[in-house]
Amino acid sequence: MDNFMFALERPPTLPLEIESLFIPEYRPEDRFSMTVVGTFADLGKLMDAAQELQGILARCAAWYESEPLAKAQLLDADIDADIPLEPPIADWLTARNLAIPPVGIGWLGKEAEAKDAVVRIGSSLCVHRLKPCYKKLSNGKEFYYDAKYDVHHPLVVFFEEFGGEVLGEGDCNGHDGIVADLTCSCSDLVGNHLERELWQYNCLDYNLYALPPWHPKGISLDQVRARETFNRLSNGGDAEHPDDHPEVAKKLKQRSSFTSASAWGIDIGFHVGQLQVVKQDENWRIAPEEIPISTNTMDICFEDQTLSLGWITFDTFIYGFPSIVNYLAKHGCTNFRYELVDFGQVRED
Repeated sequence: MDNFMFALERPPTLPLEIESLFIPEYRPEDRFSMTVVGTFADLGKLMDAAQELQGILARCAAWYESEPLAKAQLLDADIDADIPLEPPIADWLTARNLAIPPVGIGWLGKEAEAKDAVVRIGSSLCVHRLKPCYKKLSNGKEFYYDAKYDVHHPLVVFFEEFGGEVLGEGDCNGHDGIVADLTCSCSDLVGNHLERELWQYNCLDYNLYALPPWHPKGISLDQVRARETFNRLSNGGDAEHPDDHPEVAKKLKQRSSFTSASAWGIDIGFHVGQLQVVKQDENWRIAPEEIPISTNTMDICFEDQTLSLGWITFDTFIYGFPSIVNYLAKHGCTNFRYELVDFGQVRED
């Protein structure tokens, strides 16, 4: 593990039971929403917080249905529009003599959906489908869901009351996000296979829009061969190898003939296994429904029957992280441990 790195520079410690894992149903509009995550050392308090918050969200949704003007304000697409402070969360905070934020929770769901809106992942509770809310601070910077600011989102105050540590995902510039470290146990046979499969995916050019190994479509043997060929030749390997995928080897030589990296990526990506893509302004982009399970970065190492994944970053944590864990569990991995950290805390500008 000489060159391997965890985001927190130490192995993760929080247990992650597969039984507690739940992937919510994805809606394309969710990629424009916020997610707030609270992580708890005390699982009893986690369960108490989940039950209490489900009730609060249900009452907030009912209040919006009874207040058309407030609902219209909530659904306003203008990110500068304030989110109404919902009476159910205001009353809950007031009863405990806690600070009352200037904005509400901004949950976009319906009353009947409240139970599934609070998603448990191990020792963490996640609430997604929150309308982004931005307040200008005195220093001119945007307000984000971060406890270091003097203005807090209601869920920051709520989770901290139960002893949780809070992270957020989805700021207006896309800079802040959640980074995960993950370890699990597996046999040498499984671990060597997973390490190879994950590295082959991780090393592919972004413009290929490659399927991650945990995608429901799966990766065919021909696509595995294509990935191995791409990575070997892209890293200065022998250009004439009997096991090369012939189409990938040929198209790598033709890269300069394409009008854009995007067009070249679409062409060669077909062979390595590709996410669904759409064309926007003469360039190709990943289709919205495929974005949630994609990752942006990852470091990988298998040693002593432990598979370690560090610096995992996501387009959407609440979908991407459980998808990776389920993929590993289906291969027989056990004894999962994880840690979460804010990207802004560990990146080195």
